[in-house]
Amino acid sequence: MVGRQRSSTREDPRREGVRAYAPFALVVTAFSIAQIPAVKEWPARATQPRDWSFLDVVDPNGEPVGGNVFTWPIVATGGTLVLLALPSSDHIWAMNRRCSVIHSGWRVRLVRDRW
Repeated sequence: MVGRQRSSTREDPRREGVRAYAPFALVVTAFSIAQIPAVKEWPARATQPRDWSFLDVVDPNGEPVGGNVFTWPIVATGGTLVLLALPSSDHIWAMNRRCSVIHSGWRVRLVRDRW
């Protein structure tokens, strides 16, 4: 049959199985560590609210309203955790530096374009 492979009775080596699931384990580990209260406070401190430029909206008392405050939680987002966890998988996959940089660029593009 064209395009079909015979099923193999040979099992994959254990090392290959571990390498295949390692990125998922790293991401789960990163999200688990991020839930520890002491660790959870660090990204919250990195997120700082800013007023929108040139948008001076005040209430009748002259106080700035809360709706024009912009927060950018770049460190506290899931995508950032994934991007921080996955470079470790490059080491597990035994990639050289050049391939690792290309792979990291591909991941950033994927996250940027999809989300």
